[in-house]
Amino acid sequence: MQTPEIEILEARLLAQRAVLARLIALLPEGDRRGLTDWLVQATMAPDGQEDPGAVPVAGVPGSMARAAELDEILALVKGLERRD
Repeated sequence: MQTPEIEILEARLLAQRAVLARLIALLPEGDRRGLTDWLVQATMAPDGQEDPGAVPVAGVPGSMARAAELDEILALVKGLERRD
C-alpha cells in the first residue's frame, strides 16, 4: 500500500502527462511528428544496449525511468492520434 503522499504525486504526474500528451497531439502534423520522433529516440537504450540495466552502471536507473516516462507520454499521444 502506498502512502497518501505517493498517491498524490502519482495522480499529479498522470494529470501532467495527460495534458502534455494532449498538447503534443494538437500540434500541426509536422511539428507533432518531429516531437514524437524525438520521443522515440529519447526512449531508446543508450549505446544500443539490448538489455539496459543488466550490468549495473551509474546513472542507468534514472535514465531508464526518464525513458519509461517519455514512452508513457508517447503512448498517450499515439492513442490520441488514433481517436482524432
